[in-house]
Amino acid sequence: MMRRTDRQVSEAKLGKGLRLMLVGLGLIALGGLAGCAAVEMASPMENDAAHHATPLPGKGLVYVYRSGVFGAAIKLRILMDGRDVGQTVANSFFLVDVAPGKHTIMGDAENTATLDIQVEEGKVMFVSQDIHMGLLSARNGLTLRDEKEARKKLEDCKLIKRVSL
Repeated sequence: MMRRTDRQVSEAKLGKGLRLMLVGLGLIALGGLAGCAAVEMASPMENDAAHHATPLPGKGLVYVYRSGVFGAAIKLRILMDGRDVGQTVANSFFLVDVAPGKHTIMGDAENTATLDIQVEEGKVMFVSQDIHMGLLSARNGLTLRDEKEARKKLEDCKLIKRVSL
């Protein structure tokens, strides 16, 4: 019978430990994904219409979207002018009807991202919520985007229930 060297034994233990760690991380990730559908999504018909929405009379319209699958299991809260709009998940968006004027959008995560926008009556604005790795949990950023870039990203996003402020 052939005996293993100390090095071979160490490599075998390391390989087994690494496999166990990867399996454990996979199970944690799957458990986290199970909670990502906890936001209330709009119906397919509402979703289709929302991709081509226009502002209500006397209002402006703001799309707040989060595209991509990074941080899929993480819900990030959005506030507008201090009022809770809801939570985004990967590939989701809100439509928010607002009165013309200055508005402050906040994204709440490990950090608080803030973006001030000036909304005009009859105009549509696009704000992306970007997610990044933080020290203990996800961090977020908010960026005003041009319509062409935003509409392309929105193609893969689904509508979260519409909100009027």
